[in-house]
Amino acid sequence: MSPYQIRLPDLLSVLPQGRRLKDRPTNPNFAQLDANFSSWVTNSAPLPPKQKKTILQAQMPYLVALVYPDASLSQLTVCLRYMLLSLVLENLTDNASTDQCRAWTDMFVGLLKGEKLDEKSSQAKHPMYQFMAGLSAHVMKEISDTHRHAFISENEAAAESIVKEALDREISSSDNGCTTSLAEYMDHRQATIGLRPFLVLERWVRGIDLPDTIFHHPVVKAMVDAAVEMVFIANDIYSYKKECIAGEASHNIITVIMHDNCAGVSKGDIQGAFDVAFSMFRGAWAQFVQAKEYLDEDENYGALTEAYSAALLDCVAGNIHWSLICDRYSVFEDEKSRVCRLISIQV
Repeated sequence: MSPYQIRLPDLLSVLPQGRRLKDRPTNPNFAQLDANFSSWVTNSAPLPPKQKKTILQAQMPYLVALVYPDASLSQLTVCLRYMLLSLVLENLTDNASTDQCRAWTDMFVGLLKGEKLDEKSSQAKHPMYQFMAGLSAHVMKEISDTHRHAFISENEAAAESIVKEALDREISSSDNGCTTSLAEYMDHRQATIGLRPFLVLERWVRGIDLPDTIFHHPVVKAMVDAAVEMVFIANDIYSYKKECIAGEASHNIITVIMHDNCAGVSKGDIQGAFDVAFSMFRGAWAQFVQAKEYLDEDENYGALTEAYSAALLDCVAGNIHWSLICDRYSVFEDEKSRVCRLISIQV
């Protein structure tokens, strides 16, 4: 295997000036949140040492502080605990069978609804059950009634996507497991990225207390879809190197682009695939702007557009900033590589 050098696209250059500063300001409560979380995970969380180390390395407090820059410390704590709850579910279902995923996701949604398992069931005896129950109870106690229904609904949809993903794993075939077209993959990732519950938390944090029907407007949905698309394209771009090392890049947009004849990129053209992904990111941004401008002209949606579009962009930019610095992806090998946006991939 020989190293293949790739120049990553500058995704932040696409976004408005205030969200692409080199040293993006975080929530002023970040330091306290980080200290509280580190202490809690280290001293109180009922987790094995290896899992504690993995959680701390994920630098989730930093991500939360970037995504919710104006939240109070208590609100940040709720968002962080939900993020940890989602991570635990991801770890439980990552390589599980469809039936196992169904059982875990049903339990997860049930906890958010305040339901408890039969104490004699195998899942109730699992060491993660009480931990997840405590996290969900803390989150749901704080979320307002206005946002509770939407939050649970989005988690139900995310749970269904986890089950579908498990089914897809079981029936996936040859060609490095990449038989999905680019269009199918884009639809699939809209669901599996798991971002939408966090967008409901954005509404809760910012006090956007409007009926759920407002958010079902097709143009509002188009704006949200565009934001979600930008996040998962960025996620795939920055995680590709790590997934290649682990031999898990078959379900990454870069691989899918190289295997879809309609994308116009040959299978070995990794840089070309990154360039196409960047073009798709810019296309999602254009869709976002178009939707926002349309809503700005509607007197019924003007106030919503300003507040909610700002929240969506904080989510997009926050995820990108976090991906570039977090140990989970280790995108760049050194400062020179970071400045030049160069990564080396073994092919």
